[in-house]
Amino acid sequence: MKKLTKNDITLLANVTTLDDRCGSDPLFYFHTFNEEGEIVYQGYVSALTPGGSGRATLFSFLTGFETSTIIFGPLFLTDLAVYGSDYEMNIAYEKYQSNRNA
Repeated sequence: MKKLTKNDITLLANVTTLDDRCGSDPLFYFHTFNEEGEIVYQGYVSALTPGGSGRATLFSFLTGFETSTIIFGPLFLTDLAVYGSDYEMNIAYEKYQSNRNA
């Protein structure tokens, strides 16, 4: 699990922007958390600006399928765990569920 720094955001924003409408390949996968440390959202970011705004696709916890695409602001990135692949995200979710049930 990795937290994004301002440098990470700038580097990722150089790869794609909100104006890049050619595709929606993931820049990274993520989980967001609330104050109690519970996972709120899971998905992937497909566009990111240097200011920290972007576009993300969210997944259903029940089915794992894509449910919606959102546009987000910089605050969305504050409590974010970042993964390099959907596999890493799924493993992290399994560990999270295991720890909750322990």
